[in-house]
Amino acid sequence: PDSPVRITPFLHDVEALAEAGAAVIAVDATDRRRPVAVAELLRAIHAHGRAAMADLATRAEAEAARRLGFDIIGTTMSGYTGGPVPLAPDFALLAACRALGGTVVAEGRYNTPALAAEAIRNGASAVCVGSDSGEIPEVIGDAGLIFPEGDAGALADALRRLEDPVLRARLAQAGRQRVLAQYTMRHVAEETVRIYGAMAGLEDW
Repeated sequence: PDSPVRITPFLHDVEALAEAGAAVIAVDATDRRRPVAVAELLRAIHAHGRAAMADLATRAEAEAARRLGFDIIGTTMSGYTGGPVPLAPDFALLAACRALGGTVVAEGRYNTPALAAEAIRNGASAVCVGSDSGEIPEVIGDAGLIFPEGDAGALADALRRLEDPVLRARLAQAGRQRVLAQYTMRHVAEETVRIYGAMAGLEDW
């Protein structure tokens, strides 16, 4: 109650997520007041044989997470630890995390395919898992795993499937190829011009 930390703040949260079958357990690893130390949460995650992800807001926090031995670092908390929330993703933090090596997940205001493509160009390494809500399946295509919206069991099954390193590698490669083929700034601009040209009856657009 006296801490702003909301992502896996307690050891019993780690245990519950492990028992639910989570392959990766994320914790808020920001330098803020918390009920349980980040290092203690990390030890508990590894004791359950799960990969540990550090949700971060700054380069210093990313460096600390790498020193502690987190398997994955993410930019999840950038812009959410105080003050106005920025509109754009934190590409500078993503690049700083990439420079530290290892697996890096881009999170936080990556809300369009173009921004996701830019994240990949900046070194993000991630596998896409999304629900069947709206146009998400259209965006993901065959480069990720789809589960029914609101079905926690299906989401857990998808995450368990990602424990397979061969599947993870295939989806990671397919995701990058899909982004570069369909969601670069140039491709989106060309498709926009083509569609408006077709609507206006201008075949040469």
